[in-house]
Amino acid sequence: MEQLDVVQAEPATARGGHAGTRLVTDEAEISRLRGDLVRDARRECRWVTAHDGSTPAVDRAGPAGVRRRGICTRSAIEHDEVGASIARAVANGEEYRLTREQPPTGLLIADDVVLLCLAGAPGAVLVRAPRAVSVLVDYFERLWAGAVPLGDDRDCGTALPAMQSRILRLAAQGLKDESIARVLGLSARSVRRHMEKLAERAGASNRLTLGIAAARLGWI
Repeated sequence: MEQLDVVQAEPATARGGHAGTRLVTDEAEISRLRGDLVRDARRECRWVTAHDGSTPAVDRAGPAGVRRRGICTRSAIEHDEVGASIARAVANGEEYRLTREQPPTGLLIADDVVLLCLAGAPGAVLVRAPRAVSVLVDYFERLWAGAVPLGDDRDCGTALPAMQSRILRLAAQGLKDESIARVLGLSARSVRRHMEKLAERAGASNRLTLGIAAARLGWI
């Protein structure tokens, strides 16, 4: 992976590490670093959610006037708590974009400092070396350019998000909202909300017309 290669290529220090980089394995220290980086940022905070959920979550109490941009997968926002959190963040001025594929690297970029979380690896790497930071910033910007703004009609393409697809298939089998909720581990309210979104997208007025439209669109 290019960004990891650059971090490892930084000149070694006398302690056997790399100049401008530090491995952090203590979870409490990682949490503290996240908060400190966000609070100390004066220009911009950027973050990416890794496929295993190792996201440097951003403290909403950061200073005003700092641009905040986040990238996550469509599947992540299907979870009620995550979706609600992102909705509140967007209402407070944060920017989000969605990706189809799950990035292998989670990171938080606060101005010129990066906290890097590698999927499957313990801890995180605190990066201050300018060359490595530059590569990681470029990595984020390439992901950002290829992602779709939250709420853009393109974010689902012609296919459905996995959760909505599962809900629709179960509904097509005749299951009621409560039964679908039990099968998928959701609340009945969440299932109804997904069904409403599906009906709106398909231009359907009820479940019968939704089923017809879903078959026509290739959703089931």
